[in-house]
Amino acid sequence: MQSDDSPVIVTGLFFCAEKLRQGAMTKKSIGSWVFLGFALVTALLYLPGLDGPFLLDDAQNLDPVQEYVDGHRTAESVVFGNRSGPLGRPVSMASFVANAKLGLFDAYHLKLVNLLIHLACGLIAWRLMKRLMEVDGSFRNPTLAAAVLAAAWLIAPAHVSTVLYVVQRMAQLSTLFMLLAIWAFVVGRQREALSPGSGWLWLLVLSPVLTGLAAFSKENGILVPLIAGVIEIAYFRRSRERRLTPACRLYFGLFLLTPALLAAAALVLRPDYFLAGYEQRAFTLLERVLSQPRILWDYAGNLIVPHGPSMGIFHDNYPLSTGLLSPATTILAITGWALVIAIAIALRKRAPSMLAGIGIFFAGHALESSFLPLEPYFEHRNYFPSFGLLLALAALINTLITQGSPDEQNRKRLLTFVASVCAVVFSFATYSRNIVWSDFAHIMTQELRHNPTSPRMQTILAAEYMDAGRLDEALHHLRIAETYASDRDKMGISIAKALAHCAANTPIDDGLIDELLARKDAPISILALNVWERLSQRVEAGQCAAVDAGDLIAIGRSWLQSTSTPETEHGNWRVRYNLARMLASQGSLDEAAMLAHQAWESSRHNIGVGVFLFQVSASLGNMETCEEVLDILKKSKGKGDLRLDKAIETFQSAIDDWKSGRRIGARLIVPLTTSGST
Repeated sequence: MQSDDSPVIVTGLFFCAEKLRQGAMTKKSIGSWVFLGFALVTALLYLPGLDGPFLLDDAQNLDPVQEYVDGHRTAESVVFGNRSGPLGRPVSMASFVANAKLGLFDAYHLKLVNLLIHLACGLIAWRLMKRLMEVDGSFRNPTLAAAVLAAAWLIAPAHVSTVLYVVQRMAQLSTLFMLLAIWAFVVGRQREALSPGSGWLWLLVLSPVLTGLAAFSKENGILVPLIAGVIEIAYFRRSRERRLTPACRLYFGLFLLTPALLAAAALVLRPDYFLAGYEQRAFTLLERVLSQPRILWDYAGNLIVPHGPSMGIFHDNYPLSTGLLSPATTILAITGWALVIAIAIALRKRAPSMLAGIGIFFAGHALESSFLPLEPYFEHRNYFPSFGLLLALAALINTLITQGSPDEQNRKRLLTFVASVCAVVFSFATYSRNIVWSDFAHIMTQELRHNPTSPRMQTILAAEYMDAGRLDEALHHLRIAETYASDRDKMGISIAKALAHCAANTPIDDGLIDELLARKDAPISILALNVWERLSQRVEAGQCAAVDAGDLIAIGRSWLQSTSTPETEHGNWRVRYNLARMLASQGSLDEAAMLAHQAWESSRHNIGVGVFLFQVSASLGNMETCEEVLDILKKSKGKGDLRLDKAIETFQSAIDDWKSGRRIGARLIVPLTTSGST
């Protein structure tokens, strides 16, 4: 643990506690004490986990920031050049760049910032929930009730995999700004209820700006107006005479109705844009949609009743629903949610917070738990929606206790007992998860013990053994992964076996060659693409001496000819590009140039592919292609990729020399190195 920072966190929180202690312990301040106390507890619980490693796609998302640190990119290009989502997530990328600018670009400090954002989310949620509970009117002490709710959210074990998974800062920042945007909406709506026209600044300026910041942190932010609609129905439309003011109508018209209509039109006119990603997935649209009700119950269960073995980062082996009765829990899950919604509607007037909470939960999942071709299950997707679940649960408990125990003293004792038990259980579970997440070996040991059927986990273990050159152990884990992998991913497992032989400098036997050729019809899944790229990079770098590069190239040709993945799909042109680089490394420049040109066109002029195409075309003396490619590459000059800028200058100088007659044979001499990014 980086002890130089830990005392600072603890000392700061104790300083705040001491300042608060100096004030009077009043009914109003008790909520502040509760929240501050649990903020301190949360910080202490998370300290061990800050020493944990980078995980999964951390490296992929943080590589551009590392390039900035290394002087290969500008900060602006990192912030505005991200491609992890349709909106680029520049706010999140800016926060990573800020870490780097401060010299704190390591796992510990990145996770420390995540923890601070988590605490900030809890603080804003407390104030927002307090305001909502005041509108509700059924809570005796909204300040305290909201503080308890926010405290439960802060120490919930289910959020460890969000806070300590570095790139999920994107989900955290989106949640932070969503909460602020909803708070601005509620303030504006309350002002409008008192005096029409007095809340327009909150509704039409502040809330939309904060919504934009949320969406540019992660796309879930666009759901704020939908959540505002839920709050409007639950709290402000309990009686028909409460009509919308002009400012409210404009808010919902501009930011909810109009975007919803545009999104519906886009889905009808361009369904391929939204659904094309299923080509690389091991599940269908129907399977994903049918599985989500069951997954939502899992999210709810692990939030309210934490179960360590069922929580983690590997859920690629979650059993998908193939029909309403396959498995039978599918129809039960759907029926269960329908019943929950019906109860919330029935209790709308008596417990509006229950309807609001259930609505917030479903609205918060409307993007990532619907029809989009994303992986079905990730715990961090419940980070924001869990506020809704806890709000609904608080409303239900409040209603039951109020009705069941007229004696106020008994009610307080019961509430205190329930809250204390939850606090102890949550704290113990969260601390235990942080200990596990403090070390990569601990994470993998727990996953191997409780989740051995995860193909992703098994392939990651295999990769660890590959890097150590331990072929037998790597193949052992790959065979386990193969047992549980979908048919779509089995080509990827076979390529990984070839990669293991390559890493161990051991020849591939004929059986594996036959296996690879037998699976050449397989679609190019994300797993297959990733391992193929690692294999091709080793071949290109001359690190596969014991493996016949010709065999691997022949397999790549057959795969591209037989796969069902269209040529214009991301996976197809990436495989084609890497095959071209392998061919070039083996001296087959003509075929390499042909494949590179196909990948260049299919990728709609990807920069990295273009740089390679220029290089191989230059080596063949094809000046016309070089000039065409360079003209397109120049459009990206000056946009922050400093290596690309240097490559363009080198290419232009080479062409100028060629045109002026300074030739070596009939070829430009340009080394075949990578510049630019695919």
